[in-house]
Amino acid sequence: MHRFPARATTAAALLLFTLTVRPPDAMSQDAGPCAQEVALAENMYAQARFEEVVAMVTDCIGSDGVTDATAVRGYRILALAFLRNDAVGDARLAVIELFAKDPRYEADPVQDLPAYVALVNTTREQLDLTQPEPEPDPGDARRPVDTYSASRRLAVQRGDMTLRGRAGWSSYGGERGVTGGGFFGEFVDNGGESLAIELNYAATNHIGVGLLYQAARYSTLLDAKGGPSSGFPTINRGTSSPWIHYVGILMRGSLPTPSLVKPYGAFGFFTSFGLLNDKVSVGGGPRFALGVDVALGSGVGLFLEFEEQILFPGDGSDLTDRQFPYDLFSGAAVGMRYTLTGL
Repeated sequence: MHRFPARATTAAALLLFTLTVRPPDAMSQDAGPCAQEVALAENMYAQARFEEVVAMVTDCIGSDGVTDATAVRGYRILALAFLRNDAVGDARLAVIELFAKDPRYEADPVQDLPAYVALVNTTREQLDLTQPEPEPDPGDARRPVDTYSASRRLAVQRGDMTLRGRAGWSSYGGERGVTGGGFFGEFVDNGGESLAIELNYAATNHIGVGLLYQAARYSTLLDAKGGPSSGFPTINRGTSSPWIHYVGILMRGSLPTPSLVKPYGAFGFFTSFGLLNDKVSVGGGPRFALGVDVALGSGVGLFLEFEEQILFPGDGSDLTDRQFPYDLFSGAAVGMRYTLTGL
């Protein structure tokens, strides 16, 4: 009986598996960046190199300039790779990103994994997307309604306007503060409640620019610390306030990872306003922050954030500048974000 050589048999099986994995439109060349990487990732998937698929697609799929056709292919093969690695949560997020590019997308029940088909159908129901409709008559001037709502996405997308509110603790690190209690002791003793609200615009899928307002109370900001004889100007508590108000601009950046949990960083500048001896005190400086955002669903997320602010001049918040030309303000807060709309 005639037998095929083992090498030829393996090549034929690999080719057949590759054609099975890739949808028909994947055989054409998409325009724009990332298309070659996605095509290579599809071949890697056929070779069971799932970790390499995740790494390759994640690196390029969130970048600017990627066509919708390439993005759909990329998120599809990414979801399949996640399912092969039993990462169902990450696979679901990839499917959500896919629907953001094509709300009418349907999995192929013949070519795709049954688990993938079920995940696509379940996610569509959870996002309340309508089923695909026939293409409109070219002579019909009415514009088809896009049934996908940006507010239903878990991940923030380019063009989204997001409202962020948070509450926490902010600590004053100037000369009038309590010292000697260790870092955490001083953080608590010199601090008070802090409230903030921010309106952030997503310039890309992973970078946003926002306007911030914050108000914080500092328990030791008005302490006498020995008075003028000790080098501390007198502060009249009756005409002064322990509250400082901040107005600033921030740039936020998150890691381009298809995950429900996203670490992020922020950098910006602020102007501060206080009331000391019946006069408005003004300062300003840079602000740094690190945090973690957890997508909860329906455009809602929970985040934990740690911040550091450097206020110039050193007497801008407490009338005292004895050691350094600035004061440090540290904080920690938890908050919620809500996506208002996609522009």
